[in-house]
Amino acid sequence: MELITGITGAAAQPEEEVRPELEPRVDSEITQSIPEPEMEAVDNGPPPSLEERSYSLVGRALRFVMKTVTPNAWQNVVQKMAAQLPAKIDLVPTEQEWTHELRHRQLVEELIDQGFTDAGMYRAEVMRANLHLLVNETYDIRAVVYEHEHSGVVLDLVTLFGDGTGITYVNREDPGYESSPLHPNVYLGNVQVFELLDKCLRDRPKKARLPENPATAARLMELEYEFGTRRLRGQSVNPIEIADAYLDVIEKADAVKVPEVPEPEPEPAKTSEPVKWTGRPHAVLPPLHEAIGLAAAEHKPANGNGQSKAASANSSK
Repeated sequence: MELITGITGAAAQPEEEVRPELEPRVDSEITQSIPEPEMEAVDNGPPPSLEERSYSLVGRALRFVMKTVTPNAWQNVVQKMAAQLPAKIDLVPTEQEWTHELRHRQLVEELIDQGFTDAGMYRAEVMRANLHLLVNETYDIRAVVYEHEHSGVVLDLVTLFGDGTGITYVNREDPGYESSPLHPNVYLGNVQVFELLDKCLRDRPKKARLPENPATAARLMELEYEFGTRRLRGQSVNPIEIADAYLDVIEKADAVKVPEVPEPEPEPAKTSEPVKWTGRPHAVLPPLHEAIGLAAAEHKPANGNGQSKAASANSSK
């Protein structure tokens, strides 16, 4: 029986099927009475496969069962299945080939056309899932394209909020599992990327969002899974604790900055150097006749020998 984590919609297959003591019987009459959903054709996508159509039918049957049992009994089933899930996941960077590579590439290209930035491909081995993360920093949305053997290729659009809550929009049919009130999943069926994004932007809660960027995308998703698994197991989950964990990741990423190139120090101001002796004294003193106060009329310039013109005339006589 396939179990959805309730955080990003990533699927995990328990090793053994868990049946409660008073598990309600779902016989062929119930499943036959539930009409098979009609899948609308999508212009730019492949038609739904038999696996996808069967998955939708099982989801309808599960929702029917949930209405016929008490909430406590159903919660007991969920907790027993969640106990088989790993408490944490590690997203390891990888270049592993995808089984549905064409569908994977189609979703990634459409997301990039809508303003998303590539944040890397990862492998969650404990969930046997491939993941490709992209972020739209303008709208604070993380896109998670993941591939699991029981669900094919699915797209999640995740928004986290400063109060520890979140919301995820998923492009597949509702599997019938209860979502967390702290982080619900909204299933829209096999819709195109722009329709899923439009629904997200229009309907998500209007409150303070946490920033998304390539440096924090993988770690934030690991924390989402961890808190979601704890809730499914019946453990207490405090929104303040969730918000603090998210903010700690964001603050640490902001603290790691690319070292800045130091600016060159300004050259010291040049001081006026004393005039060096060159062997040719500068005329810094006024002429002698100005220094002794002679009038311009009384001053008689000297001839070439240093004598005045009058003294030169007398000597010639």
